[in-house]
Amino acid sequence: MTNLSSFLRGVLILVFLFGPSASPAFDRAHQMSLENRIGQLFMLGIPDDGESLSDYTKTLITKVRPGGIILFKRNIKSLRQVSLLNESLQKYSVAHNGTPLLIALDQEGGRVVRIKTTPALPSPLAVGNTRDPQIAFQLALASGKILRGLGFNMNLAPVLDTIPDDGQSFIGERSFGSDPALVSRMGLASAQGMLTARVLPTAKHFPGSGQFAGDPHQKRVVSNVENKSLLHVGVQPFQEFGSLFPSALMLSHVAYPQIDSSSLPATFSQNIIEGLLRKNLDYQGLVLTDDLQMGGAKIFSGIDSAATASLSAGADMLMITWSANKQSSAYQSVLKAATSKIITQSSINNKVDRILKIKGILQPSLHRRHPSWAEDSVEDLELQKLDEKILDINLSREIKKIPELRENDALVLISSNAHFRWQFERSLNRPIQQIEISRKNSRSFLNGLRSIISKNNSTTFLLPIFSVGYARWAESLPDDIRSKVIVVNAGPPGLFKRPAFKTVLEINHPHQNLGRRLGELLSQRNSRLAKF
Repeated sequence: MTNLSSFLRGVLILVFLFGPSASPAFDRAHQMSLENRIGQLFMLGIPDDGESLSDYTKTLITKVRPGGIILFKRNIKSLRQVSLLNESLQKYSVAHNGTPLLIALDQEGGRVVRIKTTPALPSPLAVGNTRDPQIAFQLALASGKILRGLGFNMNLAPVLDTIPDDGQSFIGERSFGSDPALVSRMGLASAQGMLTARVLPTAKHFPGSGQFAGDPHQKRVVSNVENKSLLHVGVQPFQEFGSLFPSALMLSHVAYPQIDSSSLPATFSQNIIEGLLRKNLDYQGLVLTDDLQMGGAKIFSGIDSAATASLSAGADMLMITWSANKQSSAYQSVLKAATSKIITQSSINNKVDRILKIKGILQPSLHRRHPSWAEDSVEDLELQKLDEKILDINLSREIKKIPELRENDALVLISSNAHFRWQFERSLNRPIQQIEISRKNSRSFLNGLRSIISKNNSTTFLLPIFSVGYARWAESLPDDIRSKVIVVNAGPPGLFKRPAFKTVLEINHPHQNLGRRLGELLSQRNSRLAKF
């Protein structure tokens, strides 16, 4: 990975030094009005889901003058629509404010995606389980090209949070894994892939949110991790990422009393932003907050105070994803703080200079070719190849957990996923006994399973799991049945609190060809399967 990193950094330096020069739209901060400079410090959500801008968004761009816009699923109806919407946003911002936008989205992979792809982007954990940074790079590059082609120039990924070994974290499969060194390698490669596609990567959530079960999206969370462990596990993945430029980093809404005794969330902590991040790690990129309307950020009387506090602590951009009143109120509050010198002019200029420099490098295209179709999913051959490769690596490793099947063993598939059942049986090229799941674990269903066992005590049940609900159902099975179950976990890690299954295969992503490939590998591994 060292050679890959060195080579890619050289390529990125050449691209950014000798690529298109900054246009006149990227004026330095001191040449902009105070109102425009304050607007650059905001990344805002909008309600639009059409090709042209709503009056709401036009007013927002004209009055608040945001430096960035973030889009969610609510904004995306088709590929052509979002491509045209992004172009409308850029043209309107340039026409009225003289400055283009950072247009961002969350395209992490797994359960957090905004642009649908075929196949679906694998979860970061599935990618991390391959332990191959080149796969992470190639996947991010392919995804980044899609995003850039649709008019996005910023992706709120990769997630550099490290999860515990048992997977018990609200981050779950959004993380590359439980080894901070691995998370660092995979995250850096992913960020380099995005940058190569000319999309700004955004590492999150500094200084690490993966060790907590509590979700700061919903409530206030305070870290209880020891300082030495926090710095190693939480901060380490962000250190090498910090050497990339341009790049962005998103703050966590978790409080870290081990670093800041005030117990302020990182979003509002000068010790964490200016001390740990800027001074100790020498980070020069863009620092962005998560949505200030999340539960973990609600420690002030209102969003006005939160906005001013975060900028004063060192953040460059504030994210507010909904509510025109709150977006406008926060803008006016920051403008007032700047006028009264609560936030200094030099501080504002440094933040805006950093934002404009990154925009000048990214150079959004205002005259792209738009998709001519109205589909809502991108079919991509490169993604198909990578998805197959990731599945093959992970399944080949995990299938070794299954003990050798003996002469008299029987294999029975329990599943309600028709696609998986069809693929699995077809790949075996022979019929196999199948039972559809009864989520209620009714007496007749359990008696049916026990009847199978009574006929052959060497029966093994194969159970693919795709959701938390089915995991809870599987855990409720009686011990005598659960001990004969091989679980194929296509969901997040840490699903099972009382496993006692025969074994659990951790795949951590519902790959579209999981059933087919599992059947092929089982068939190749054990020729006796033909007798079942």
